[in-house]
Amino acid sequence: IILVDSHLIESFKNVAGDYFKRQLEELTQENINIKVEKIRYTTPIMFRGLEAENVVLITSAINDSTRIQTYIGVSRAVYSFRCILWS
Repeated sequence: IILVDSHLIESFKNVAGDYFKRQLEELTQENINIKVEKIRYTTPIMFRGLEAENVVLITSAINDSTRIQTYIGVSRAVYSFRCILWS
């Protein structure tokens, strides 16, 4: 799962949609339990309470303003966690 800071989600959708449209799918309430081969993305707030084997967190910074979303993103990972700073 890719968790994108809520401040960056629209920018991520635009950029990632251009390059990886066929491989990505936004995680929603309607498709949360449906298994697919696509990589899913959402915000950490929307993914709260869930977990995934591998988590990639995309954030603009790791500071006080992103503290809650960063914590949620890190704590959702079961096996591996990666962080990407989006600029």
